[in-house]
Amino acid sequence: QALLALEEMMKDVHHLELVLQYIKNSINLSRKVSSAVDTHRGSHEKFQAGLYDIVDFWAEYESGPKTLATRVADEFEAKYGDDEAYTTLYRDKLKEAYGQIQEKYANDPPMQLQLRKEVDVAYKFHHKSKLSDLRRMLDENEKTYRRNSVENCVGRIRTKLQAHRKMVQTKKGGPKQGDIEKGEDLVAQACSVVEILADVCRDEDAKAALVDLQKMVDEL
Repeated sequence: QALLALEEMMKDVHHLELVLQYIKNSINLSRKVSSAVDTHRGSHEKFQAGLYDIVDFWAEYESGPKTLATRVADEFEAKYGDDEAYTTLYRDKLKEAYGQIQEKYANDPPMQLQLRKEVDVAYKFHHKSKLSDLRRMLDENEKTYRRNSVENCVGRIRTKLQAHRKMVQTKKGGPKQGDIEKGEDLVAQACSVVEILADVCRDEDAKAALVDLQKMVDEL
């Protein structure tokens, strides 16, 4: 019975670890999406499409990975408690299994030793829960990557705007028509960032970054 309980606990932990990896993969994908937009060179329409990809990613994340991970974490916590409670229960079951082996094979010490070794190999090194890691990934890292999705794009556009403004101000003979068109395109990109990425803001820093970019556009 103790071994069956240990096996069930290990399956639950393995499920938790798979979901944790799923969340990590999703978050890494969000970085690739925002990075692709961040470094994009092309038409304004393609740039806007990239921004919508970021919004779509986070909408999908909310309804898919985040929902699944939250449910799995809640179920695990309801069944075992936090990581410490899980570890305590696991060790209790391990001791119980050792006791049952000793009792059943009281007259066969070599068999006791062999079975204890088999139990050690099978179970002893798999007792740590990843519940707190999953909670932390959901609570903290999501905010970080959401903010990065916004701030990466804001930072890149801001840098381009500043460089363009400086170039226009210092160019001998004044700006040419192509310079003006490029500036207008950069302003349009900045306005798209402010308008579209507001949908993924869950963080005061990211909201502040959008407000600062809008001010810069207004000044231009």
